Amino acid sequence: MAAAISIMPSFACAVSDKLRKFLQRSKATRIIVAYSGGLDSSVLLHLVKNLSAPRPCKLLALHINHCMHPDADDWVAHCHQQAQQIGVACQSIAVQVSRTHRQGLEAAAREARYQALQSVMNEDDLLLTAHHQNDHAETVLLRLLRGTGVAGLRAIAEYQTLDKGALARPLLSAARNDIRNYAQQHQLEWLDDPANEDLKYARNYLRHRVIPLLAARWPMWYKPVTRYATHQATATDIIESEAQRYLDRCLLPGSHDLLLRVLITLAKPQQHLVLRAWCQLNGIAIPNQHQLNYISNAISVHINERNAVGSGIIYSYSDIEMGIYHGTLRVAKLPQYVVASPIEWHKGGDCEIPQLNLTLTRTELMRQAPSLFNQALTIMFRRGGERCACRSCLGKSLHKSLKKIFQEHHIPSWDRGTIPLIYAQGRLRLIWGITECD
Repeated sequence: MAAAISIMPSFACAVSDKLRKFLQRSKATRIIVAYSGGLDSSVLLHLVKNLSAPRPCKLLALHINHCMHPDADDWVAHCHQQAQQIGVACQSIAVQVSRTHRQGLEAAAREARYQALQSVMNEDDLLLTAHHQNDHAETVLLRLLRGTGVAGLRAIAEYQTLDKGALARPLLSAARNDIRNYAQQHQLEWLDDPANEDLKYARNYLRHRVIPLLAARWPMWYKPVTRYATHQATATDIIESEAQRYLDRCLLPGSHDLLLRVLITLAKPQQHLVLRAWCQLNGIAIPNQHQLNYISNAISVHINERNAVGSGIIYSYSDIEMGIYHGTLRVAKLPQYVVASPIEWHKGGDCEIPQLNLTLTRTELMRQAPSLFNQALTIMFRRGGERCACRSCLGKSLHKSLKKIFQEHHIPSWDRGTIPLIYAQGRLRLIWGITECD
């Protein structure tokens, strides 16, 4: 990157100081600027290009083409041209945005954009986005209007690690007016996306209809709002630490399952903290307040009526189901398809079961049942009445029902229909992943 410009306004100096700190923290060797070609990202790219960095660092302007506007190809050309003028490498990626996303088109575009950005990142990359203070404040207001919880009000993070590399937002403390003034002073050229004026999008309605009324009465309205978000971030950290402490008490050792008899000794607010943290641990959507009340009540009913014995699904939402199995709460992902017909597994190859997104490999077969490796096999699934000749510790064969074997291995009822049963010459010879049958 070039040497620093000799005289920089306080805005540019503040942003440059943040950039240096982010570079030190991330130890990045390459900076990727998410470059839409709009005002904010144009200013960010210009600032980064003119940053005096403590060590050499490659710079890439990365443009994501959402392919949603007739002028999208012209925008790609503009970004490449502007990047070339200031001597920055530029890359563009076209993405397909789902128009049936359950959270709407904006969420779908954002998801596609971040997936594309991550696809080109390496471990030693630092991704920069041009979110600024007004964006931050708008996000807090939108989340308030949508009824978000405490964690949602922390809004936008200034720095965070990603699966690969890190993400930073060096303009997050900068006001929109300062960004525009900088662009005009340096005679930058930028794009104006017509979609930013479309009032059918919640953020645009808030920005163009509601915020002008706030600004007329409180010109610096965004500053206390973002300060509030900072306080909420601190509160959220404390709450999450407390939730983890309760969760550790409630988890079955060595698993992600909740011990219900421990959970129900907690007061309802603590139960809800644990359930939220447990959902995060299992990578599933966090229930809202109404759903949490329902789940807590369903657990209490199960404990009281069935004495924590048996199994069953207690709640379904967001394509996920929660099930109770012998006193524990588990994530129950029920199969969407039932494999009714036998599947022939020919010698020498692996076996794909696309209905269950499952592949049975010969390598794994060799590990579980070497005697079956070179045989032609048939794969079936539970129908009822199956029995397996299991070898006892004394070397004798004991015939057990499939149900009994599943119970001994703590397989809940909702998972049993998805476990492959391997047959050879008409006899059940292997319960996949559980036991071999003589």
